[in-house]
Amino acid sequence: MPGAPNRTGHFATGTDRTQADGLPQMPPSITAAAAAKWNELLDQLPRPALRRVDSHQLRILCELLALVDVQTEAAAANPTDPKLSRMLLQTAQHIHRLSSCFGLTPADRARMSLPEDEGPDELQLFLEAYG
Repeated sequence: MPGAPNRTGHFATGTDRTQADGLPQMPPSITAAAAAKWNELLDQLPRPALRRVDSHQLRILCELLALVDVQTEAAAANPTDPKLSRMLLQTAQHIHRLSSCFGLTPADRARMSLPEDEGPDELQLFLEAYG
């Protein structure tokens, strides 16, 4: 029953019924700093959970991650500026909210319903060894 707490005490969100249609594609208008974050994140995110439609949210997350780097440097150079500190905190809060959508913390991943890793394909291993 959707909405009921599961055995871990978290509310069940159901299974992702979106067709697995491949990884999100990097938008052409993304900044260079965000593109670096994009590549870094795609190497770390649980791929079975990703879909092409995720490119919009992933782009926002990457742009925020690039922005927080700039804000961190600015705040370190001027630690007494409360405006910089507030902007950095707000950006970090936005990152935290979007990060949970992609399973970037252990708690988030525990709540995700991902298919089990089935291990190597035995036929593929055989063909590679004797093909």
